[in-house]
Order: sequence, then structure tokens, then C-alpha cells
Amino acid sequence: MQTEEHDIEIRNDHLHVTVCIPTDDGPAPRPTVLIVSGIAYEANEQPAEMLRHTLAEALTEAGFFVVMYTPRAQGMILDDFQEVGTDDQVDEASAVFRWIHLQELTDPKALDVIGIGLGSVVVAGLLNRSVHLDRTVLIAPVLPETVRTKWTTNGTEPARVEMLPDRFVNDLTNVDTSGELIASGVPTMLVHGAADTIAPVENSLEIERAMQDADAAVNLWLVPFADHYFSDNDARSACAQAITQFLQHA
Repeated sequence: MQTEEHDIEIRNDHLHVTVCIPTDDGPAPRPTVLIVSGIAYEANEQPAEMLRHTLAEALTEAGFFVVMYTPRAQGMILDDFQEVGTDDQVDEASAVFRWIHLQELTDPKALDVIGIGLGSVVVAGLLNRSVHLDRTVLIAPVLPETVRTKWTTNGTEPARVEMLPDRFVNDLTNVDTSGELIASGVPTMLVHGAADTIAPVENSLEIERAMQDADAAVNLWLVPFADHYFSDNDARSACAQAITQFLQHA
């Protein structure tokens, strides 16, 4: 897997983008997957980075271009950080999609998105704006109710909700992940670790139930004993392979 680094202009600022490129000599243009993680809600981002890296490796081996970016909020402080809302996050993902459309080696008709954790909020926002997607994958989706209830306490550690911008948390009341997935008609895969204590597995079960009731295309894969970040090497690799197969054959 080869990587390239790019900066995309957005609102008189720059968004840092990483592109993972297949090393084979397959035909162009290639299908492309955007991986969206959303704003970090853990002090240690290493497990999330390992998950993204494993996904990128599996997907590029299968011939996909993989695009990831760092939300600008990660580098903000004080008032600027607190004013970041869900629309700002969706604006960033939309800017990356526009950039992808301009790349000669990527196929604008074959764009998929993977939302990890709060990245599910960004995916819902993209669908609300009628961004064309072929397939969506949500890994350990975080729903607004999780943030408002389970994330207000974290034992002796700072509550996860305190690591998010105030405006972002308030905006979550307007997010309907299941509704956007149903309205879009985009085939969706849900992947969740059965031992996830950060985003309860009930989140994925709730989305699956709502989509099935609406006869929407959905596939739920629960991974026994896996945590929120699929920290176990075998679980993480199995997760990446299952997602790759779904994106290849959906």
C-alpha cells in the first residue's frame, strides 16, 4: 500500500487528506472508499488509528482507493473548538468527496463510505445532502442518545461528552441516522463488537430493526468479544475482510 498526502482548501483553511493507493496494476478508474471517523472522543487515538490502517490495507489489496482525513476540529482550541457543529463535520466530508470527483484515477460512480463511531453522524449528514453513495458501512455507530446518556459519566476519567464541542452535542438532536439510511436506499452494512462498552451494540440493533421494518437493505455483523476499536488483531482483521467483501459484492 502506497500513500499520498494532500491539503484541500476549505473556508480559508486546509484539510489534511491521506490517500492509500493500491500497488497492483489494475485498470483505472478505481472504486474509492472514504473512511470517516468524526471528532475524537478518547484521549488515546492509537486504537482507532490501528483500525483505520487495517481497513485501508485490506481495501487497497482488493483494488480500492482509500481516502482518510483529519477533522480540523482536532487542531482547534477553546472557543473555536466549542463552535464546531455537525454541519461543519459534514462540510469537511463533502469537500473531500468533491476533491475525489476531480481525481482521474478514482471512479466518481463507485464511491463508498465507512463511518466509524461518530463518523455515523457524518454519514447521515452526507445522505441528508443527497451525496451519491453506492454503499455505506457503519462500524460501532454512535447514536445521539448514547452521547446524551452513557457518555455523561466515565468513571474517574473525564466524561466523553466533555471531549466534544458544545455545539456538536447540541446539534445531535437533529440527527436521524436510521431515517437517512432508509430514505437514501443505499445498501448498508453494520459492524459492531459484541463487547463494545463505548457505543452499545443496541445502537446497531436499533438501526437494523428500523431498516428491516422499512424493507431497506441492511446487513448486521456482530463480532463476538470484540471491543469498540476491534483491538484484538484477529477481530480487527476479520472486520476489515468482511467489510471488503461487502463493498466488493454488494
